[in-house]
Amino acid sequence: MALGLVGTPQVMVKPVAVGWVMIPVGPGGAVGLAVAVLMGDQADFWSSVSPLSVRTWYSQVRPSTERVREAYDAVRSGVPVYVAALEASEAAVRLYAARLLAWFPEEEGLLGPTLADLIRREPEPVVAATACVAAGLSCPDGSEALVGALSTRRDSADLVERWSAVLGLSRMLRRPDRSLVRDLYSCLFWAVEPVPHWPFLEGDMASLAALTIADLNPDVAGDRIDVLAERAAAADPTTDNVTLLRALLDAAFPEPVPDTAEFDDPTLVQQRTLATLLGSNILQGGAMVAMLLGRYNLPDSEPRLRTWCSG
Repeated sequence: MALGLVGTPQVMVKPVAVGWVMIPVGPGGAVGLAVAVLMGDQADFWSSVSPLSVRTWYSQVRPSTERVREAYDAVRSGVPVYVAALEASEAAVRLYAARLLAWFPEEEGLLGPTLADLIRREPEPVVAATACVAAGLSCPDGSEALVGALSTRRDSADLVERWSAVLGLSRMLRRPDRSLVRDLYSCLFWAVEPVPHWPFLEGDMASLAALTIADLNPDVAGDRIDVLAERAAAADPTTDNVTLLRALLDAAFPEPVPDTAEFDDPTLVQQRTLATLLGSNILQGGAMVAMLLGRYNLPDSEPRLRTWCSG
């Protein structure tokens, strides 16, 4: 079924005044109101406090105003309408309703069972994919039923559906296993084009994967390095060495190396990362490699790094 623009069904129209703005709240209109509330910068939201609520985001990052709180409460009051819209016959209505539910983790008790049911029965892959990501954001505690529903979508032949399940699960599970980490990095490296109709970050799955990876529990660092070391060992001329280098450094060095550090000072995981870099060809990227190494206060070329590591 092709997904197209869908107007707000008249039966669900509920005008809500927000300051001087009057916007209909329904499966279509609510999305417009949510965009107005969020003021457009999704990446700022995701990287700042994800997966906390929009209300918390505004209290921490943006100046809080009564109009903003009223707008958020107005959109949140429509959650029962958005849940009902998940039963619509039009795939686009179900998609936008699922996308909108991603913003309300305060409603996890209601949304967990609702999204689990949708994920299990939804026939359209892109709608199921949207629901998987929405579940990861709105239900960070991840009930057994919800985790089970997302896990069923990891076996999908549709990559968007499969990677969306991985994105959702990675936000729910306190300690994702290595196979999940591997799939998360597959999304980062291979989702290079915007995904049509996937309604997060304008279809940019790789950026959402990067933000999800940044939020992983620090205890996963060893698995991240192992997965990336496998990629480094298998690197070929088509490999994006700069992205791979940045992923390795991000996983191993949450903070730049101190100016006075000797090679023995970094952790074993960090030393293993440096050994991986020196045993691969991913340091052959010229100025970008030097810039990335310098960002972590490491010697900015392969010869200098090799000398530093040899002590």
